[in-house]
Amino acid sequence: MLVLGLAACNKERAAENINSPADQAMENVSGALNDMAITKNVKAAILKEPNLRVLRIRVETMNGVTILSGSVDSQQHSDGAMESASAATGVNAVENQLVVKANIESEL
Repeated sequence: MLVLGLAACNKERAAENINSPADQAMENVSGALNDMAITKNVKAAILKEPNLRVLRIRVETMNGVTILSGSVDSQQHSDGAMESASAATGVNAVENQLVVKANIESEL
């Protein structure tokens, strides 16, 4: 009988470690909502900066990693966007894919 009791106990613990499809779906939804909140926070941080708010910077967050993309007119703006994104609430990592394009007027 003691053996059966221990075997049943192990089965209960094994069942606790298995996520049901509903649990997995809830984790996916929770992760997506968290990513959306992080994206919102990063966009707000960028819009607070006068030099950055006029630029077209795309912000996405996937699995907790925030990705900045688009083009900026200077390395200073790229660095500023990276700094603002990194300081935003909830951000764990930032991938800077911004492309620095020279101002055409300054080349003339």
